[in-house]
Parts: sequence; structure tokens; C-alpha cells
Amino acid sequence: MNRPRACGSPALGGGPNQRPTTDDRRPATEVPGTILLIAATEAEASRLTQGLKRVRAESPWRVWQGEVEDTAVHVVVTGVGKANTALALGALVPVLRPAAVVQVGVGGAYPGSGLESGHLAVATREAYGDEGAETRAGLRGLKALGLPVWRAEDREWYETLPVDPGLCRRLSAAARKVAPCRRGGFVTVSTVTGTAERAARLARRHRAVCESMEGAAAAHACLALGVPFGEVRGISNPVGPRDRRSWRLHEAAAAAQEAVLALLGA
Repeated sequence: MNRPRACGSPALGGGPNQRPTTDDRRPATEVPGTILLIAATEAEASRLTQGLKRVRAESPWRVWQGEVEDTAVHVVVTGVGKANTALALGALVPVLRPAAVVQVGVGGAYPGSGLESGHLAVATREAYGDEGAETRAGLRGLKALGLPVWRAEDREWYETLPVDPGLCRRLSAAARKVAPCRRGGFVTVSTVTGTAERAARLARRHRAVCESMEGAAAAHACLALGVPFGEVRGISNPVGPRDRRSWRLHEAAAAAQEAVLALLGA
């Protein structure tokens, strides 16, 4: 297995042009330009950055550049949460000009997903799980409130945001080489779910398999910037009552990164 290797410094330039979405005739690794890999923490990117060159030390974000096989990559540690993720992509996509963005990290498995710790989940769509208005009847989401998060031509997006279908298929194929994998909807929350009731409610409302704190913001930013987006997460724990003794953060982070390396042909 060839590991990542360092290469030259990133080119600086203007804003991104609209990127074509990937399809099955054109693997992500053959789309001209770099693949931008983002993770919330260094622990979720440590395998990807081995052998890569640290660049842009003056920026608030930690950025590495290099190649896996013949695929040029940047790896960025964004920081935890939606705001950090959106800020990093808004600042760096116009500079790094990636052909595609892949979010890698850990997540929790919703009840009924069939996922267990150490398994992998690949997003078919992303959703904001706690945006809206709390009422006596429960959460009224953005669509019910008539508040789109993004408009383009004659389309509007509310809680649910798209994932590139070509990247999703290829990430799934790569992930299955590493661990049991399931595709499905992901939910992004500001406050991690800590009760069985909320876990069941979010899973049912969004038909979701996995929860995290960043993915919808990344999908949102990539939609706005016109960059194909994909997401893979290792399952560290079931969503629900917190039991840190049962968490498998290291194993989950390692599995997600191995899936990305498999995608890139390492």
C-alpha cells in the first residue's frame, strides 16, 4: 500500500468556478484538481496526513498537501462544529480550488440503522437536525417555517442538503473493503443527542442512520460553492444515553480514514 506523500505548495487564486458533479464514468480520483479531505479534529485525520507536507501555517486552520498514488490531496482540520466547518470551507475552497470535498470522521449510529461500533456509514444526504423553532408539539423545521438555507435559480433547500451521488457510490464501495458499511441519511446537530427519545425522534424524522456535528454545514458550503461533496464516518457509539466506556473513537476514526485511502487507491 502506497502511503500519502508530500508535494509542492498550494496555488493561490481567485474564487471557485462551478464544478461538475462526479459520475460513475469519472472516478473522483480522475476529476482534474485536488481532493480536499476535511476532518473536525487531528485524531480524525492523523492517518491521512502521514507523509504529507504542512502548508499555510499562517492560516487559522491546519492544512496538509501531498499525493496518494497519483491523486493530489489537501487535508484540513476544520475544528469541531458547524460554524468552524463552514468558515474553513468558505475561506479555503476559493484558495485551494478542489475538484471535490470529502468529510471524514466519527459519528454515532441511530437506533434501527443496523450499524455497530467499528462499522462505516456513508451519507446519501445531510440534514440539519436542530434548526427551526421549538413548539409544544415538537420542533418545527425550516421547511415548515418557510426559511430556506440556500436558493439557486428555481430551487430551494431547507433542512436537507445533497451529497454527490457519484462520490457516495464510490465511497461506499471503498468503505466495504474496510468494514461493514451502510449508506443512508446523516443528521448534524449542535448538541449531541443524549437520550433514547431524541435519538428515535431524529432517526424517524430524517430517516437517518448516523449523527455528527459538522456534515450538514459541509454539504451546505459545498452546495453554495459548487463543489461535489461526500462523507464517510466510522461509528464510535450508538446515539442515545451517553456511556463513554462503550465509545470506540480511535477505531472509528481509523476505519473512516482507511475508507478514504481505499477510495484514493492507496
